[in-house]
Amino acid sequence: MAHDGAADALVWYNYRKRTKGQHMTKDEFAGIESYMLGQMRDSAHDRHHVYRVLNAALDIAGHEGTSKADTDTEDNSNVDADTRADGVIETAIEEEGDVDTSNEDDGEVDVDTGTDNDGDGDGEVDVDVLIAACLLHDIGREAQSANPGLCHAQVGGGMAFGFLVRYGWSDSRAAHVKDCITTHRFRAGSAPQSIEAKILFDADKLEASGSIGIARTLIYGGQVSEPMYIMDEGGGIVVDGGGADISSFMQEYNYKLKKVYGAFYTRWAKEIAACRQAAAIDFYESLHSEISENYENGINKYRFT
Repeated sequence: MAHDGAADALVWYNYRKRTKGQHMTKDEFAGIESYMLGQMRDSAHDRHHVYRVLNAALDIAGHEGTSKADTDTEDNSNVDADTRADGVIETAIEEEGDVDTSNEDDGEVDVDTGTDNDGDGDGEVDVDVLIAACLLHDIGREAQSANPGLCHAQVGGGMAFGFLVRYGWSDSRAAHVKDCITTHRFRAGSAPQSIEAKILFDADKLEASGSIGIARTLIYGGQVSEPMYIMDEGGGIVVDGGGADISSFMQEYNYKLKKVYGAFYTRWAKEIAACRQAAAIDFYESLHSEISENYENGINKYRFT
């Protein structure tokens, strides 16, 4: 799947900006990213979704825990990685004139320092594990689409483990990524345990919050021919499942979207979601009202002879 080289540079730039001192090189990042891009077929769970999850995860990590880089012994390999990253940053700035680096040292939290870390203190974050888990968390989607009986989190975890081991990762670190991926799903029933798994879970769930959660749900519903709403025999909108044979956006909102705000593990994700919640409520209530009024003022008022 082709995509914009300038966008690639910006993704790497944002990664390096927040994770100075980490061991992952640009080439390693690009290799994992390339494998992810080859698996994405779903416009509601496309590469932009993956990048938003990655960005959110790095943001959460900057507030919830110190980085593994804080406790690692410095070595010369990081100098090489930083040198390579500098070239990508320059490319990104040249190709994207609106990139603003003026706040790079103005107090913004960097994962590697733990500066101003006011999170819940779940422990240090292995950002390389987190990055890999974010990039690969939805690679099982195509298998689930082909066989709805499969869980994309379980399938994707196994795929990620196999790929990372082949890519040169140790079994233990690949297994850590696998655990993050297998527990990221809202309905999986298996709770995330590590700080990296909790951050991935929260970053992914932020995609179900606010306006973006509404938009993505409607896009996905369109893909699978799911209606916006269904009506009961009394002419009312079904909002709670109610034994209906098919689901709708209105049901999905009440089953999942409105409940996601109480499902976060990290304080920072909870704060982000809380800021977004009003927009989602306003949209849902406006949509419900407009549809209801349409029926109430039309066919529901008509008296057939």
